[in-house]
Amino acid sequence: MMYYGTSSMSSKSPYWDPETVLELIHPLRHAVRCTGIAPSKRRRCMNQVASFSDGRRILDNLARTMDATQAAESPDLKNAASSTLCYLHGDQYIKVARQWSSLLRAWQLQNKTSTLKSDSDTTPLRRTKAAKPFAESIRVKVEDDDGLAKTERDRQWEAIEAMMKKLGINMQDVLDDMERKQWDREARKHEKREDERKKRQEFEQEKRDRARQEKERQEKERQEKERQEKERQEKERQEQRKAEEEKKRKEKEAREEAIRERARIAREKRAKEAREKAEKEAQEWAQAWKRYCKAWNRIETDLYAKFSEDDVPWPVRSGLLADVNEVDVKTFFRKAPPGCKSGRSDVDQLSLKKEILRWHTDKILHRLGPEVCNGKQKESLRTIAAVMIKLRQEAAKTR
Repeated sequence: MMYYGTSSMSSKSPYWDPETVLELIHPLRHAVRCTGIAPSKRRRCMNQVASFSDGRRILDNLARTMDATQAAESPDLKNAASSTLCYLHGDQYIKVARQWSSLLRAWQLQNKTSTLKSDSDTTPLRRTKAAKPFAESIRVKVEDDDGLAKTERDRQWEAIEAMMKKLGINMQDVLDDMERKQWDREARKHEKREDERKKRQEFEQEKRDRARQEKERQEKERQEKERQEKERQEKERQEQRKAEEEKKRKEKEAREEAIRERARIAREKRAKEAREKAEKEAQEWAQAWKRYCKAWNRIETDLYAKFSEDDVPWPVRSGLLADVNEVDVKTFFRKAPPGCKSGRSDVDQLSLKKEILRWHTDKILHRLGPEVCNGKQKESLRTIAAVMIKLRQEAAKTR
């Protein structure tokens, strides 16, 4: 008799042996292999599973913490089953978990207890004849369903074995045949489920394809509408841009035309003002010259008259003594005489000589008398005489 357990496990002994109860050892390979069924071979799969140790750890933990009945209800059976299946039979984890659940219940009924040890029992569970292979567990489950006592079941089973031996029937062959038939049933069920699964997958795939095609159609319609909407908006933007550009062009032309019109009006106004100013200035100079000539005519013709400061024809536009200076006197003789153009006098040399003689200091003193020529008028008379000399010199240079 060998004990179940290793030194690496917890000191707490298991309630049941996963390797024996769940038939983890492959009967042909005598080693752990995939716990699924190979439908094409109609037998248990012989593939090795890299994650088998993970499933074994889950089962060992269940064996140490739960009795067989409790473990049969644990959801961890599915996790353990998933870890003990190869990549070809990974979809059988629910079926394997259910099979394990049936084996656990059968084993528990066979041992007629809900727990295989008490809290005070520290003796490890030994492998016994109670843990039978899968086919025998089915027999136990059927017998237990009839409510027979363990001793009665054993007696009936021994009678069945004796009768089969008498008939020349090998019990192991019967059990193997039962197991093969069960594998066949499971394989057919698996094939049926596979067919149904494939049909469901095909149906779902067709459904997804139709949904995808409909989605693509809707997406194309949406994109087409979006494209048309973008084209419409772009066309509207172009038309609006053209309208705005045309409006801006017309506004610019209107502004430029208004600027040109204002400039023309301003030029005309300035020209008019210049003409009016020139005409007014010409009139003023004409009047000043007329007044100047009239005053000299009186002085030159009335030899016995007595003259005062007010009778002197001061050669400035205002005719006032206070405005007499070199600049204003020059301006007078350049603009006041008849025939002046562009600020230059066209007075001939004879007329200029005449004006020089008029304003000679001795001549003017003789004509107007010392009362008029002395005092504050004396300096102004000297300025006029000096200007006349300069005008003669300038005229001589231009000849």
